[in-house]
Amino acid sequence: MISNSSSEIYVQANEKTVESVKEIIDNILVLGGSKLTCDDLFEISINKEQLFKDYGEYTEDCKTAEEFYEHNKDSEYYHSVYLGVKCKDENSGPGKATAKILSHLTNLFEITERHD
Repeated sequence: MISNSSSEIYVQANEKTVESVKEIIDNILVLGGSKLTCDDLFEISINKEQLFKDYGEYTEDCKTAEEFYEHNKDSEYYHSVYLGVKCKDENSGPGKATAKILSHLTNLFEITERHD
């Protein structure tokens, strides 16, 4: 969040984030001459488990990560910036390494938060 007396900006991953990452991967695959798509190689979603791990202690209403996400996805307080990426071929070293990098895309940016 960037804040001053007149504005606040929140950063969060949502389904559009997932679709955008898939589009980037699809385009890279095309550039490399592949006929595969992101969906052929990876499962990408919002990492709801990490969101629940970070914020779940602040609510007694939700007992699971999925329940917490659905209950709070439009909240101004609980924001997920984490992607969950899994390589569909568990025997692919390069695929698993790529999934790990994609899961940590937000590490490219310094993200801090402040609660008043």
